[in-house]
Amino acid sequence: DANKDDFRMVYRLPDTSETISCGYLDRNNNIWLCRKDTVLLYNIKDARIFQFPNVLHSSITAIEQVDEHHFFIATEAGVRYVKQENNVLEIIPVETLDYFHAQVSELYFHQQLKRLFIGSFERGLFVYDTNTFLPVLGRMKKMCYFLYVLFCISISSSSCKFYPYLALTCKDC
Repeated sequence: DANKDDFRMVYRLPDTSETISCGYLDRNNNIWLCRKDTVLLYNIKDARIFQFPNVLHSSITAIEQVDEHHFFIATEAGVRYVKQENNVLEIIPVETLDYFHAQVSELYFHQQLKRLFIGSFERGLFVYDTNTFLPVLGRMKKMCYFLYVLFCISISSSSCKFYPYLALTCKDC
């Protein structure tokens, strides 16, 4: 109840022994509950539940929606582009992402610029143009870039006017 800030149990996972590595609410009103071997979708509008295998075979760490059926999904081993339709998760080959191997902690997809920002634990921040799937800035290790992007991401995406190449003007680097 939004007026009272009350919560009620609407669904209980059948097996709670397996850890949920990622939760995500997509624009289709589905809550994604990701486990190592399965992904469960719970639709908040009609209470439908769908479950399908985790075809990525790695713990999911982040999800970003591109359109109604396409998503970028980050794992402990990299990022994949997928299509989710009819309760099936299908990997769509994208060479630059298929060979990107790093433990990914954060994803952000900027709809207007068609840029995918990938934050990794050990290798820094990567920015890809999703029209060509080529790196925009390549790997960035300097903290000012990362903080600049985080600041932009924390702002409402409708008011965010971030252009990746503007980060190059940082005077403290």
